[in-house]
Amino acid sequence: MIKNELSLSLFFGTIYSDYGGFYSFILTKLKILIPIIKNLSNKNAMKNLLQKMSVLVLISIFSLFNFSCSQVRKTTNLDGQKLTKSEISALLYSLEEEKLAFEVYDLMYEKWGTIQFGNIRQSEEMHIAEVQKHLDHYKIPYQILEKGKYQNAELQQLYNQLVAQGNISELEALKVGATIEDVDIFDLEKLIKKVENPVVIQSFQFLECASRNHMRAFNRGLSRYDFDYTPKYITKNQLQEILNSDHERCGMMR
Repeated sequence: MIKNELSLSLFFGTIYSDYGGFYSFILTKLKILIPIIKNLSNKNAMKNLLQKMSVLVLISIFSLFNFSCSQVRKTTNLDGQKLTKSEISALLYSLEEEKLAFEVYDLMYEKWGTIQFGNIRQSEEMHIAEVQKHLDHYKIPYQILEKGKYQNAELQQLYNQLVAQGNISELEALKVGATIEDVDIFDLEKLIKKVENPVVIQSFQFLECASRNHMRAFNRGLSRYDFDYTPKYITKNQLQEILNSDHERCGMMR
């Protein structure tokens, strides 16, 4: 029973890491919940689980509506302004960085089955699409290389290093997750300063907000091992501010 309670705690603790697609949300979470439900013998535990599921479905419907409305609002604001060279460079870099996050999390989920990786990899797919939207709108040519390959040499080196580390153990994999969100927040803060287009800035702010939520989720995973992550990119004060604050509703920014 303790194992089931831990699984449920992790599930509900990381489910809000970002606002992904409603349908993929339902399908993926059911795959996680079905074996947990089957192992629940206590009727009160079953009742409690069903109540939580009902609340999550309602929240998801609201989030889907909010996300859809905000997408319409943003699309209408894309016209009338060309991208600068710095903005194009920022978008191309962000595209590969989001690709790295998705591919590493996908590998770690396949190897360890850790819920954080399963949830957050879905968010990263949405983030890739968020960046592609701007590149496609402004007809900026770009290429997405095969899995595990990157045009940026630094990202290629980082990918190789993090995959090797994450394959050691689940603890090391969770450290990798925190490291990726660490560098994402750091890079997005720099990219925002190079961008003038308000819609691109809004997208980068959304990605940064999501990364803060992801950092909180990975920290919860690391806490199971009594491990405190030390940031390598953002400052210790920044990390503490993130961990000491509540989950953010990033969809409201869009």
